[in-house]
Amino acid sequence: MGSKPTFAARCTNDRCQLSVGFHTLPQTTRYLPEHRKARRPRRARKRRAPKFDRDVSILFRPDNVAHRREFGHWEGDLMLFKQSLGQTNVTSLVERVSRFTVLLKNANRRTKPVMTKIVKAVRDLPVAGRRSITFDRGTEFVSWPHLQAQLGTQTWFCDPSSPWQKGTVENTNRRLRRWLPRQRDVAAMTELELKQLCDQLNKTPRLSSAGLTQRSPGAIKTDSRGAL
Repeated sequence: MGSKPTFAARCTNDRCQLSVGFHTLPQTTRYLPEHRKARRPRRARKRRAPKFDRDVSILFRPDNVAHRREFGHWEGDLMLFKQSLGQTNVTSLVERVSRFTVLLKNANRRTKPVMTKIVKAVRDLPVAGRRSITFDRGTEFVSWPHLQAQLGTQTWFCDPSSPWQKGTVENTNRRLRRWLPRQRDVAAMTELELKQLCDQLNKTPRLSSAGLTQRSPGAIKTDSRGAL
């Protein structure tokens, strides 16, 4: 609302009555912003539609995904770096059974370019090799309907502020920080350098789910795809 002097001046110029009472209030409301008599109640304001449907909550994810009984279910996350180095970031995708990892460099965090790269990365896999991807609720993943519409890949989302619900990719990111610390300028990295780093990670033997033998994610992924 304008100041009292301004309000009085406008009334004077229009030769209106300066003493505002019960009967003159409707006449003076036209001097208020938007000619509105009162503020709109907070409850009456239009609410924004949720960006993530309840149906894609991780609470509804099947048990065979949660217990790693089936190949082809992935987890995705975004690795961020110091803001002074720019907006470049890295998407990390990790298959839950084999721990096979895919790294994608992004120029920024805009959701459509990020999801477009994910679609291109998994498009050539067999349908059984890209059954689902679990994300957190970051704004970079709000274009998830495009993933389902183009590929038929189911998407699941963790609860708010619950990154531990996608622990496979979180643990992989911690390993990757050896080579991709926050202060590294990933914008200067070539796609070849990122692929070589990814290959090195996938060739490194890790304990299997049984904990008895060591196998690399790449070997497990090869065997799994052969069985599809």
